Amino acid sequence: MRKIIKRYLLIAAGICLFLPFASHAEEPAFIRVVPSKPGVFLGEGFQVSYLLYCSVKAMEPDRYMDLEFANCFSKPYPADQNSWTETLNGKRYRVLVLKKYFLIPFKTGPLAFPVLSVDLKLTLPPAADDFFEQEVVLNKKLTSGKISIGVKPLPQKQSPLPFSNAVGDFKVSAVYQQSAGILSVKLKVDGTGNLKSFSLNYPELVPGMESFNVEHLEKDTLMADGLHAVYNFSCQVMTSYQGQYTIKASSFLIFNADEGKYMELTIPGFTWNVATGAVKPKDQNGTRASRIKEALFLNTTLDNRLSQRQFFNSTACYVFIFLIVVLLIFGRVFDLKEKAKKANPELYRYRKARDVAMKGIKRLSGTKTVPPDSIFIKGLNDILVHYLCARYGLDPDGLYPEMMKEKLNGMPAEIYEEVWNILQEQNKFQFSNAENADRNQQRDALQLIEVINKIEIRS
Repeated sequence: MRKIIKRYLLIAAGICLFLPFASHAEEPAFIRVVPSKPGVFLGEGFQVSYLLYCSVKAMEPDRYMDLEFANCFSKPYPADQNSWTETLNGKRYRVLVLKKYFLIPFKTGPLAFPVLSVDLKLTLPPAADDFFEQEVVLNKKLTSGKISIGVKPLPQKQSPLPFSNAVGDFKVSAVYQQSAGILSVKLKVDGTGNLKSFSLNYPELVPGMESFNVEHLEKDTLMADGLHAVYNFSCQVMTSYQGQYTIKASSFLIFNADEGKYMELTIPGFTWNVATGAVKPKDQNGTRASRIKEALFLNTTLDNRLSQRQFFNSTACYVFIFLIVVLLIFGRVFDLKEKAKKANPELYRYRKARDVAMKGIKRLSGTKTVPPDSIFIKGLNDILVHYLCARYGLDPDGLYPEMMKEKLNGMPAEIYEEVWNILQEQNKFQFSNAENADRNQQRDALQLIEVINKIEIRS
């Protein structure tokens, strides 16, 4: 039943491919796109030909044009100068191959072929009513139709063996050669089909065996019947100790598109007796992987210890220690200062008031240009008033000369009289709006400093 269904499907596909051709059967020349298969599997190679049919004389067209195919690998065949004749609907046609490609699709679904256009010069026979029976030369542009085929996905494999991505008809062979303690392994997969994505995990080596000089090479040649592909793998193997080593036989799957099923190929194994080289110690029972892991652990531990030693003996270590000591000292000083401030807040307030006043006098006396006397005296007055308010906890707005005795009751009488005289003199000078040529600003500043020092000493 399955064979009957497959036969009818092929007939239906052939009819679909013939329909565009039948529509051109009455034309003196046309282009036909002919794939070698009505449908293909993913990765299956096939051919597609662009054929020129002419029933009249025609100048041979330019066949050096190239086409671009999407979603597939394409390789053009060399130009074919051969031609043949076919009879269609009672009319003889000369058939010429314009272009021929070998394709390998790598995407499922409809695969559309690009359209080919050529300019052709045709020589038509004389018309029936032409008295002179002259041939007619006609320039005609021919275009191939839009043709596509279906690309089917590969069926689900039932075997647990790995699929090598090879699609076609292939065979496998392996050669093992031993010489001077080295085993040469050569693997060859060849046949007709697609090996471009061939993948195989080979050989599987047992502990104690190491491979080197590993080479992979895939080569294909375009033949008349398809793509002849060859995959060559080679490597060399050596062992750590004497003994018997076995490379196990390995099997994998390929997909035979012509038969529509997976095929199993087997690489033969090999047993290698190594009689030369080092002898494996009796106490060395661990696997190679465990020995490597232990060696890496020891190396890591040694590197960490060396790094620690390098840091503790380096300049960076001493700089780091110095910064820590400096931060500890500053922290201790700040802590002692805060404790002293909390233990005697009045003393801290006195010192702060004195420091602010002294800085103000220094700033006022240190200007580059000598200020007018009125501005200088006003500055000294502001410094004195703010000093007294800060020291005795008073409000500057309520400090008038008439209220001085009441507000500054903690100040000794003789100092109060001196402060009172300075304030009166400063106020009197400010309100006089006159400049005194004999005024000595440095003397006024020193007088204020002396009064502040007396207050600090006597209070």
